[in-house]
Amino acid sequence: MNAQLNADIKTINNVAKPKGLGYYISRLWMIFVFVFLFISVFVFLGSVYWTVRDGSIQDHWFGTVGIFLIDVVFIWFLKKDFRSRKLYKITKSLKIRGFFEPHNDCEHYDLARLTYIGLDFSTGVIGIASLYATSSIKRERLFLEAEAVESFESVERELIINVRNTHIPTLRITAINVDKAYRDLEIICRTHKNRGESYKNSKAKFLEAGWLISSNY
Repeated sequence: MNAQLNADIKTINNVAKPKGLGYYISRLWMIFVFVFLFISVFVFLGSVYWTVRDGSIQDHWFGTVGIFLIDVVFIWFLKKDFRSRKLYKITKSLKIRGFFEPHNDCEHYDLARLTYIGLDFSTGVIGIASLYATSSIKRERLFLEAEAVESFESVERELIINVRNTHIPTLRITAINVDKAYRDLEIICRTHKNRGESYKNSKAKFLEAGWLISSNY
């Protein structure tokens, strides 16, 4: 079912935005980092060889210690960049016409924690994505209908959402602007929901795939 669901998502997903200058700059930066890391391996090994032969690290400190430290920083940035890109890829897959199309102002990313929450006021759907476990949930993405929200509160940078579902009673999601996310959550829980036939079709698929949390009491 998941394969079919993914195929359906691709056919009705929003059209991707054209690639801008920032896209190509980031790609060039990635190429530079990979080339630097590749070359630095040989520089490091060569410096280690000359350090051992000369018996002194003073003349080769940059090729050993310096290159090693730079490589560590670059690898850390690469890891962070890859995980951020994965989060954006996941959130893009959440957006389905007629089901979940939140306005940019109603999307809340926390790239440091690699979490996302978006709110579609027209259909009353809340989309959540996280590269870490959300409460006891081991999924990277899920949907939640506004009427399934029993109560919610904000604690520091975290939204705590109590759900009318005995299997998943509580969701926790971080947001940089938690006050704005809290206000959005207040609005979506009391506004009218405009749901058409495409919404019902998507809902049935997501329920079967386990992506949508529904009320069971």
